[in-house]
Amino acid sequence: MKSFVLLKLYLLIWTLYFSTVALLPATYSGGSYYLSYSMLVGSVIISLISFISLNVLFENYFQGAARQFISGLNPPQYLNTTMRYAILFSMISVVFLVYDRIFIQGIDYSKGLAKAREAWRINGENRSGVSSSFSVIGNLLSGFPLVLSSLLYYYYDNLSRWLRLISLIVVTVTVASSALLTGGRSIVMIFLLSLLLIGILRKARGLGFVPKKINIFVRVFSLFALVSSLIYIVYVFHLRATASNDSTSLVYMLSILDYLGGEYIGVQNNDTYFIDDIFNYLTITGAYLSHSVWTLQSILNMDNHEGYITFNFYRTNIGKILDVSPEAGWAIPGRFPSYVGAFYYDYGILGAFLGSLAIGVLIFISTLLLYCKNLNLLYIGIYLTSMYIVALSPLGFAADFLSFPFVVFDFCLLYILSVFSRIRFTSMKRGDV
Repeated sequence: MKSFVLLKLYLLIWTLYFSTVALLPATYSGGSYYLSYSMLVGSVIISLISFISLNVLFENYFQGAARQFISGLNPPQYLNTTMRYAILFSMISVVFLVYDRIFIQGIDYSKGLAKAREAWRINGENRSGVSSSFSVIGNLLSGFPLVLSSLLYYYYDNLSRWLRLISLIVVTVTVASSALLTGGRSIVMIFLLSLLLIGILRKARGLGFVPKKINIFVRVFSLFALVSSLIYIVYVFHLRATASNDSTSLVYMLSILDYLGGEYIGVQNNDTYFIDDIFNYLTITGAYLSHSVWTLQSILNMDNHEGYITFNFYRTNIGKILDVSPEAGWAIPGRFPSYVGAFYYDYGILGAFLGSLAIGVLIFISTLLLYCKNLNLLYIGIYLTSMYIVALSPLGFAADFLSFPFVVFDFCLLYILSVFSRIRFTSMKRGDV
């Protein structure tokens, strides 16, 4: 059934996650972690039951939607204006953040991304409030590169050649700049996830996963960008290993595994060949993406749960704006707890159960939006952000990821601007202005 496509994606992500856990040459340093593994499996089953139950209850809706569905899309007459807003705000965001980081905070990127990231983190911990108004505006608009890339992909066939070209250039520059400014990977991961989700949305609406008007140059460039993004995700570990005091990639891998709560159980290489470095960094990447099962086991072993995990991003930043002392962090910061682990830590077993049910609800809502007759910008934003939470649930609560709140804000802002553009367009057409 077409209505199961997002559920299949959810199950595929968890299959890849559990396969990584099984194949990873590392294990939980605290002993057995079958309880946390079982809890994750149970959470997936609860989400599955939640979605199927809603699907059965609203089966008539899907049948009606199939009858009313119009293949393709009817692009709004204000689409070009909306895209120009997204391009403008994407560039403003990067320019403001570059100015704040380099000229106001004095971050020296010439020493490497890892050291620049550490200096940025220390600056944030040592000051009260925000660094500047440029930082506030730049961060509020920092989701626009992801918004722009999503709209470019979805409406690609309906844009002029020059608007497509300009949008592609701006997306490339702003996404890359945002990743380099933070020295992190979250925006690259969400960027790739956004493209996958928009591709699924296009295919579900009869547009085809790949736009018809995409030429060979854009295809090659897109493939290059995809490969570069994946290499960057792994390369960040190399940068951080170089910036640390660890002498080799093997030593760095062992220290990272220890930090993540695991221990190496594979055959140790001599770390003398390039292929050894590749293996070590891939092992770190696998542990980075799947160690949440170890973190959950550590949570289950705890007697006291200090601080909070969920919505901590908002608590911290609201505290900075109001100049209020931050709350105590949770017990093991820096490690991913998984979505269900975060809700269990904060709200207990009932919270984990209700959180798992909520995942099924989000998949269902996103599925409804796949076949929504009138899909506007706000609905696209709801679809993407809902699926961010679903797809990233093995890692943690996506609503606390750095890019998430800004993507939500920027989709809402762009939707409001598009409504004003529509009103203005209608008024001009009627001769009212």
